[in-house]
Amino acid sequence: MAEESGDDSSKTEEPTSKKLGEARKKGQMISSREINHFFMMSALLIFLMVLAPRMGRDGVELLSPLISQPETYSFDEASLSHLFMHILTGGLMLMLLPALIGTIAAFGPAIVQGKWMMATENIAPKLSKLSPLAGFSKLYNIKGLIEFARNLLKIMIVSVAGFLTVWPYHNAVMGSLRTNHLQAIQLAGYLATRIMISTCIILFFISIADYVYQRFIFLKSMKMTRQELKDENKQSEGDPQMKQKVRQLGRERARKRMMANVPKANVVITNPTHFAIALQYDPDTMPAPKLLAKGTDNVAARIREIAEKNKIPIVRNPPLARALYDTAEIDEIIPVAHYQAVARVISYVYKIKGRTMARPKPVRGKIKK
Repeated sequence: MAEESGDDSSKTEEPTSKKLGEARKKGQMISSREINHFFMMSALLIFLMVLAPRMGRDGVELLSPLISQPETYSFDEASLSHLFMHILTGGLMLMLLPALIGTIAAFGPAIVQGKWMMATENIAPKLSKLSPLAGFSKLYNIKGLIEFARNLLKIMIVSVAGFLTVWPYHNAVMGSLRTNHLQAIQLAGYLATRIMISTCIILFFISIADYVYQRFIFLKSMKMTRQELKDENKQSEGDPQMKQKVRQLGRERARKRMMANVPKANVVITNPTHFAIALQYDPDTMPAPKLLAKGTDNVAARIREIAEKNKIPIVRNPPLARALYDTAEIDEIIPVAHYQAVARVISYVYKIKGRTMARPKPVRGKIKK
C-alpha cells in the first residue's frame, strides 16, 4: 500500500518526476492489495474449472495401468527405473500448467502496477521492525482503522454476492439432499463455481477502485512544499550562486588571456581614462587590424599599464575608442566602417617609428559592419 505522510497543508505542489523516481528506488510506489487478491482468486478459479478436471483424468490414466494391471509390469531394477521415470515425467507435465498459472498470479500484480523492480531498502533489516510497540502502533491508528473498515466492507460485499448467487437454488439444494446425494454434490460444485465467478467479478471492480484510491493517496503523500521544489530545481539546474561564480571565473580567465595578448599590440587607443582598445596589425599576414583587448575603467587602466611597460604607443581618440569598444569583438578584425579612422591612427604610429604603413588588403568573405 502506498505510504501516507502526515497532513501537511504546506505541501501544495505536485511531485516532480525526480521525487517519484527516488521514491520508486526506495520501494515507495502505488500498490493495491486488491489487485493481488483478484489475481489469486482468478488463478484458483481457472485451476478448479479448467485444470483440476483435466489433471484428474490424466492422473487416473497415468496410474490406472499400475493399479488395475500390475501383473503386466516387471519389477526388476531396469523396469522399475523406467516406470519411475515415466510416472515422474507425467506428474511434472501435469503440474506444468498449474505452476505457470501460479507464477502469473504471483508476478502479474507487480507487472500491472509497474512494480517490477527490487528495492533493497525495504528488505534491509531494521530493529524498528522488531519492536512490538511499533507493530501495535501500526495496527491501532487511523490508517489501520481505515484498512480494517475497507476489508470489512469488502467481505460484506462478497458475502452478499455469494448469498444472492446461492439463494435462487436453495429449494433445489434442500430437495437433492433428501433424495439424491450425488445430485446434491454436483449442484454444490456448480454453485461453488458460480460463487467464485461472481467473487472474481466483484474483486475486479474493487481492485480498480482501490488502485484509483491508492494512487490518489500516494500522490498526495508525495506532494512537495515550494521550498522543496526550489531546492530540487537548484540541484537539477545548478545553484544560481555557484553558476555566477563559474561565470565570474570564466570571465577572469578570459580577461587574463586578453591581457596576455596586449604586448602583441601595435597601438592602444584610449578615451583617455575610461576606455582602452589594443589593436594589432601586420600588413603581411592580416587583411585589416585586429582587436586584441578592450576594457573600461580598471581594465582600461591595466591595458594602458601593460602598453607602457612594453613601450606600445598610446593614442588618445575618445570617439574611436568608444566606437571600437561597442562594435568590435576580441580576436576579430575591426568593422569596415572604422578602417579609415584606424588607418590614420596606425599611420601616425608608423610615422613616429619611421615606418610606412601598407594599405589594408581587401577582406574576403563576411565582414562585420
